[in-house]
Amino acid sequence: MTEHGFDPRLYQRDLLNAWESFVDTGALDSDLVPEYVAESWQRAQNRKIDPFHIPPSAYLDPIAYGKRKEENRYLVSIAKPFMENMYRYLEKSLYLIVLYDSTCSWSSCRRFGRGRRRSASLCPSSSGR
Repeated sequence: MTEHGFDPRLYQRDLLNAWESFVDTGALDSDLVPEYVAESWQRAQNRKIDPFHIPPSAYLDPIAYGKRKEENRYLVSIAKPFMENMYRYLEKSLYLIVLYDSTCSWSSCRRFGRGRRRSASLCPSSSGR
């Protein structure tokens, strides 16, 4: 069990479907989606956050990205064995693993499950975008 007595691992697919329905229609399945999760979704919607589009201004230019990647090489080398271990257990799930540095920039990312447009936008390609 997790915080609030709700274990999202048991309802991954249902939660993903509920989230996609919420994004498409604004309808919330209050029988399935915990209140604290629904509130988060509603806050994002109220702030007009588009979960399928990250604006270009959110990305570093290629030179800055290369510098940040080099600066985080040690962080990634330490975290990589742990992340690889998690990958083995999450291969068939719908989870997303992201490693962020101290500036909240992603340093490493791996998506699992169906090729959803959401995870594709959150795990930029190796080009840094």
